[in-house]
Amino acid sequence: METGGLDNAEYWLPIGSLEPGFNEYKPEPSAELAGKELTFYLEKDNGVVKYMFYDVSSLTWEVLDGPQIGATDGESYEAILVGPGIYFIDFIKQSQPEQSVNIALDLNTMRATFLIGTLVQEAKSTYRVKQEFLHAAINPPSPGKPIALHERTTDLVGKRVLYTYSSQHRYEHIYLNDHRYTWHCLAGPEKGLADTEHMDYFKIADDIYLISWWEKVVPCQGVVMTNYKLMRSFGKLFGLDTETGKIINFTMASYAKILTVTKYE
Repeated sequence: METGGLDNAEYWLPIGSLEPGFNEYKPEPSAELAGKELTFYLEKDNGVVKYMFYDVSSLTWEVLDGPQIGATDGESYEAILVGPGIYFIDFIKQSQPEQSVNIALDLNTMRATFLIGTLVQEAKSTYRVKQEFLHAAINPPSPGKPIALHERTTDLVGKRVLYTYSSQHRYEHIYLNDHRYTWHCLAGPEKGLADTEHMDYFKIADDIYLISWWEKVVPCQGVVMTNYKLMRSFGKLFGLDTETGKIINFTMASYAKILTVTKYE
């Protein structure tokens, strides 16, 4: 009896197989942060961290206050300009390659949202990426005044959006509610595959959103910042390649097109 089907995990490709070609429409990394020193004051007593961006690809961070005070390290990073004064920052921790760091940085409002993704083993051969969000002010917050957070949003609910990552890769996203979306591959190595995943959405600025998800079948995390004024998205995939056992992290970008908008009463 035939039991195969696209719902079986055997049809899902390892994350390493998806990387080739995904960067076709990705811009060059931005050098605008080079030479800047930024101090992030994290919410909920999570500490104070100073970042020094030396050039277009290297930075150091140092914890000035909080539970990990004194910790410091250097990293190779990539920053992509999402809009004027707004950046998508990505790096893998040198000392903890199972941990990914992304920063949605807005120098216009001096705010940032950190997304820490950690690859964790849940069972003998089962992994997933655990996500943690931290919000920060870049200037010291006033005494007694809470940090103005990038807020969760429902702005995207009901939208069906086509993302073209390359001449070979096209996906549609259907944003179902404030924590679920469906993806469907229209062209590329995953053509015909689709699934519904957990998703988090934050509004960074007018028409600019931070969107992240983690997948059930493939142990990976996706993070994008989408600028609906430019109809462009910039992001990354991070996770475990189940074929090679290697941790994979690659950045990408796409052109976006809103296909339909469903309004719910």
